[in-house]
Amino acid sequence: MGGYGFYVWSAYGVAAVVMLGLLRSSLAWHRRLTGQLRNKSPRSASAPPAALDKTGGDWT
Repeated sequence: MGGYGFYVWSAYGVAAVVMLGLLRSSLAWHRRLTGQLRNKSPRSASAPPAALDKTGGDWT
């Protein structure tokens, strides 16, 4: 790599660490938000979904 190998591979390493950190952060945010929404929901998880009206769900 013409003497630039350390720079190139360290740049790849830093990029990989940042991307893994973003993935971990996103998954933690998703779990936290999902838990909050489940706790806030008045329906039980086994309740069937509400049926759509005959217009296909358009409320306007």
